[in-house]
Amino acid sequence: MNNPYRRLSVRHTTRMTYDQPVAHSTHQLRLLPMTDRRQRVLDYDLEISLPFNPIQFEDVFGNHVTKFDINQPYTELTITSRATVELINEDPFAFASVPIRPSFPLVWMPWQRLMLNPYLQPLELPETQLHELVAYGMSIVEQNNRDLMETLFALNLHLHSDFQYCPGSTNVFTTPFDFFVNKRGVCQDYANLFVCIARMLGIPARYVCGYIHTGNHGANRVG
Repeated sequence: MNNPYRRLSVRHTTRMTYDQPVAHSTHQLRLLPMTDRRQRVLDYDLEISLPFNPIQFEDVFGNHVTKFDINQPYTELTITSRATVELINEDPFAFASVPIRPSFPLVWMPWQRLMLNPYLQPLELPETQLHELVAYGMSIVEQNNRDLMETLFALNLHLHSDFQYCPGSTNVFTTPFDFFVNKRGVCQDYANLFVCIARMLGIPARYVCGYIHTGNHGANRVG
């Protein structure tokens, strides 16, 4: 019988160096993995190279946050977190085979829309640009017989095949529409465009940060 659980050990190190001493700095860390129905944190340790007095709290998204100030001059700061996480082995695409398949148009109850509203608002862009993005999204909706899950899968595949991953071609000011037009960008551009189109289609979407387990040997250990 296969073990329904697996354990991953995650070490995350951030090292910052400066040419001139930093007199004071404030930091917020979101490094503790989430505990939910599919995973739980077995142990966690946070190591910081300078003295600090942490304040712990939970943000509005349920992330554990460690906030601290460094009040002495420094030229180097190293932050290392270590965690052991137990995950349930399950098919990540199991949700796609449920008997009831939602389809467009999506309808939200008032209380649902109130909760989901932050994840339904697209980036502020000119209306003409938003029209182009929603037209692109709706073309994929129609190609997939208005099936919600098939549309999301297809949108993901379209972004993979129609756009080129090109390091250095964009920056933090690049909008989803810029990426849509130029078809060249990096990871954040793919995510930004997917989120923007999903929201224009009435699908709540947001970033989720995590780690990719790409193997246990050599350079693939870093993911």
